[in-house]
Amino acid sequence: MKKMIRQSFMVLTLLFLVTSALPAVAATLALTIQPYQICDDDGTNCANSAKSLFEAEGDKIWAQAGIDLIFLPWITQNSSALNTLNMDTEFGGPAAGNIIRMLFVETITHCGGAGAGIFGCGYVDANGLAIADNVFSFNGGIGRLDTIAHELGHNLGLGHGDFGAGGALNLMTSGAVRTIPSSINDITPDGIGTDQLTQAQIDEATASGFLEPVQEVPEPASALLLLSCLVPVAAFWRRNRSND
Repeated sequence: MKKMIRQSFMVLTLLFLVTSALPAVAATLALTIQPYQICDDDGTNCANSAKSLFEAEGDKIWAQAGIDLIFLPWITQNSSALNTLNMDTEFGGPAAGNIIRMLFVETITHCGGAGAGIFGCGYVDANGLAIADNVFSFNGGIGRLDTIAHELGHNLGLGHGDFGAGGALNLMTSGAVRTIPSSINDITPDGIGTDQLTQAQIDEATASGFLEPVQEVPEPASALLLLSCLVPVAAFWRRNRSND
């Protein structure tokens, strides 16, 4: 009996080591985005020449809600009219489709009645947003690192003053009040804790029809680790069965 108890304890210990070595398999939500680089009609004066998406910053911000930002390959579109964009006529209507249309333009002229100097514009529950080139020159070229994440929040149903927004460290607070991170290390839960989401904001955003569930799976290296750990377990049982 003591031998059986000892053997069972050793097997359980090995199984614990195996399972603890594997990464957690967690369900997440994916938000798929189609970025457009807008140029003038003749193909010149293209916005966002570096094709920057601040993806790492956006993923860190939206990880609070279990949302992963998925950017599709870039599409370049020549349209001088779009490159100087009136968002009140382009994306003021209801949502259409599940892939968010993200335009990178030289200038946004109108957004909900606001005038010049606009960094980004999106409307609550609408499918689409725009990001102006001044986002990338902000703060000596560091850029407004959370503007893309902020505008996507509008697409997911969040406004500037609802669901707990309004404080300087909240993602959805207006850009005139919101503390803008100077690096990814400023973003919550690190540094000065910028771009926070309240639980009410998370609940509202994760209910959006733009999101799709994603099931993460262990990487191939993790699967090999599991196999390598199970081999000695099997050998242990064979050895001890032969000794009984």
